Amino acid sequence: MMHLAPTADLSGDRFRMARPAAQLRLGYLVSQYPAVSHTFIYREIVALRKSGATILTSSVNLPDRPANQLPECERVEADGVFYIKATPALRIGAAIIRTLFSRPRGFFAGLATAFNHGFSNPSEFFRWCGYFGEAVIVGDRLRSQGFHRLHVHFATEV
Repeated sequence: MMHLAPTADLSGDRFRMARPAAQLRLGYLVSQYPAVSHTFIYREIVALRKSGATILTSSVNLPDRPANQLPECERVEADGVFYIKATPALRIGAAIIRTLFSRPRGFFAGLATAFNHGFSNPSEFFRWCGYFGEAVIVGDRLRSQGFHRLHVHFATEV
């Protein structure tokens, strides 16, 4: 069954028909994964993978518990998650440079948004610049692995 997918399409189209799950390549962005309060996200990702979809999971923060306290299924899942705040500085710099040169309009639009949100308050400015950097890192990772769609599980800043 085909339906409109409520996901960001990084290839440029605003809305596109979703592919059957066996062909679906989808990035997932979560604030913290795995986490006790995100069991439904875990189940959703597992179900999509069982149906043949390729899911690339990213989390802003590390899991809510140390690896030795995660159940085996979550520990296996955590091993494949990309943790944004654990990204080495050199990799962040490379992602920023690649994005700046490959997508300058989007890069400067995102940077302008960060500046506009944080312009009046210095602490807000740095927070929004951090969000911008996280977005650049995730976008670069998705593009480098051939993914064009991103599903963000929370509408608030992560």
